[in-house]
Amino acid sequence: MTFHLMDDWLRAYNAKTKQHNRHVLLFSGSVMCHPCVGLCNVQFVWFSQNTTSVSQHIDEGIILCI
Repeated sequence: MTFHLMDDWLRAYNAKTKQHNRHVLLFSGSVMCHPCVGLCNVQFVWFSQNTTSVSQHIDEGIILCI
């Protein structure tokens, strides 16, 4: 994922949620590809540093089982 791909996706997703009169809250880790853009229907909540393994169980080894 790159910054530009994420930015394009977020803007398209925001337009779709606006069209359907929906508001969305996205939880995200703090990685470089997540842009800080001002969107009217999509809002980000950033996880604190070093909490990914607690908030996203995929980092606890579940992916190794797949």
